[in-house]
Amino acid sequence: MNHLWIILAVIFFSSLIQATFSFGGALVALPLLAFAVDVKTATPLMTLLSCSIAVIVVVLKWQDIHLQNAWRLIVSAWVGIPFGIFFLVRVDAKIVKLALALSVIFFTLLNLLNAKKYHLKRPWYSLLFGFVSGVFGGAYNISGPPVVLYGTLAQWSPATFRATLQSYALFTNLFAIAGYAFAGTITPEVITYYFYSLPIVAASIWLGGLLHRIIPGEQYVIYVRILLLLLGLNLLYSVMR
Repeated sequence: MNHLWIILAVIFFSSLIQATFSFGGALVALPLLAFAVDVKTATPLMTLLSCSIAVIVVVLKWQDIHLQNAWRLIVSAWVGIPFGIFFLVRVDAKIVKLALALSVIFFTLLNLLNAKKYHLKRPWYSLLFGFVSGVFGGAYNISGPPVVLYGTLAQWSPATFRATLQSYALFTNLFAIAGYAFAGTITPEVITYYFYSLPIVAASIWLGGLLHRIIPGEQYVIYVRILLLLLGLNLLYSVMR
């Protein structure tokens, strides 16, 4: 509790990113929270908060969800999670994280340089990206980038992008929370930090929704790609250092 204000500041910043762009919150928060709490506290805490954000966005924006893509991504992610656990046990983490980082950077750069040329139209692509997301989520709790990459390559509108990603986050986070509860990592400390954070998260959701509405559609898409590129570079840096 000595680091409460640090924790709340990090959560506000990361939740604002999550509420505005529907991804990136945990990837931003976890390295910063490491200065205040251990990873066994930070990871379930961010999962609980991300799930809370997703619930509110899905309830308010359910009509914008692309249902066909959402259920394909969710089901295929669940299929991929056991494979991710296998990779966690059998494969060097640096190799798998390096593959993810390079893939995200490569395809995001292609998308930034010529967005209209690279457009995924066939629905089965969502199954592939969802499965890969589940693999990385099961192995290293970094399921977001593959799904975000799919959304950008499929050229979803900002409203569809935000609502569909949050519906995906809701169901995958519920799955993760059940696992954390079974493992006993949702401790009284995590619950305490969670309830302290709720007013901060509520403010970030309101502000994130406002930013989402006022950012023009074309600029929003560019910001999403730039943020995804930065997260890919950050992941690459964490692997290479």
